[in-house]
Amino acid sequence: MCERESSALQPELTPKELWTELSRVAPEWIEAFTWQLCEAATRAEMTDRLGPLREFAHSWALFLSVQRHPERAVLLRALEEFVTGPTAGTKPGSEPVPVPEKESGSASETEVGEER
Repeated sequence: MCERESSALQPELTPKELWTELSRVAPEWIEAFTWQLCEAATRAEMTDRLGPLREFAHSWALFLSVQRHPERAVLLRALEEFVTGPTAGTKPGSEPVPVPEKESGSASETEVGEER
């Protein structure tokens, strides 16, 4: 694929271009996009830095790159659920991985790194 073709697939990292692509690919996210843009602009103004706006643009560009491929979006959601869900760290059909408690001086039944 030539450089010209690949750049056409990725919108520019501007709120206008990202919004346009979002309205085409995942219009149900427009409200969240608008709210996060306002939050990023407020943080940028308060800190006198562009970092919050850059972070906003990059995170939405990543979101859009996943949403353009629905099969990847489904897989990503499943992986996120696997990592953060109530059975985080388990394989289907296995027991949950013990998580060490954060209290000082205490340890879980199975120490980190110890085999069962």
